[in-house]
Amino acid sequence: ARRYLPTSDAAIALAAAVGDAPGIIVIAGTGSIAYGRDDRGRLLRAGGWGIPFDDHGSGYDLGCKAVTAALEASDGRGPYTLLADRICRHLGLGDITGVVSKKLEPQQVAALFPLVMEAAREGDLVASHLCDEAARDLADLAAALLKRADFARHPVPVATTGGVFQSSILVRQAFVRHVRRVAPYARVEMLVRPPVEGALWLARNLDKKQS
Repeated sequence: ARRYLPTSDAAIALAAAVGDAPGIIVIAGTGSIAYGRDDRGRLLRAGGWGIPFDDHGSGYDLGCKAVTAALEASDGRGPYTLLADRICRHLGLGDITGVVSKKLEPQQVAALFPLVMEAAREGDLVASHLCDEAARDLADLAAALLKRADFARHPVPVATTGGVFQSSILVRQAFVRHVRRVAPYARVEMLVRPPVEGALWLARNLDKKQS
């Protein structure tokens, strides 16, 4: 290519959500990140620093916490949860303690988060708590940018995308609730356009700037 723009999936998703207008995108898939633009055009970021130190509220984070909750229930240190049996079936284990010796890749851990969503829908209190905790962690990412951009009292768009948001209405509803405590006028909604439209928008914009 004669012209190119090194960028990130977060920047592409933000472009799909708001173009070059002020706004925030929160992504929760295998990892998690918030990316935004303030009304002066400055780009802001929170989270997305990878495992094992960050990515709170992500699929990986939920998978890890699901295994922890299942192990604690097995020990009698935590309440009963459906997650132990669900994880065992998913990974082909005879007992949840077998997960310790299984060398799981990050994607395999993240693939456990649908089990949390399923158990929460069936009324499992531990899984429901994990969903709310994930929503709160993701809302904290948005809140950090809302405060830094001085958007707390403005009707700024806060878009969400990624497998965690798409898979759970519990997470989406709790996320809205937690964000509104910081920014009561924020317009929280799922990303409607596919991120590839953001890539195309950036490419067209780059072409205009360099032509």
